[in-house]
Amino acid sequence: MDVDTARARFTELRGKAHVDPAELDEIWASLEPVRAVDMVGNWKGDEFDTGHKMNGQLQAARWYGKIFKSINEVEPIVCYDEAG
Repeated sequence: MDVDTARARFTELRGKAHVDPAELDEIWASLEPVRAVDMVGNWKGDEFDTGHKMNGQLQAARWYGKIFKSINEVEPIVCYDEAG
């Protein structure tokens, strides 16, 4: 699966109330790996409702996403503060 097809598939799944984790695994498994250096930067996160017991918890914590400062330094949980 190419990146454009994967993006289209994610968009399609976004419209579903519930997503089977196997559907997401199928997409991830079909994509080529990326180089660690390509991950450096700010990444906005989101979630699919897979029925996992943690669904909704990141949103409740006002989670933004992750910041990869370098290939060796990552802030895995970045949340908005009172000022946004």
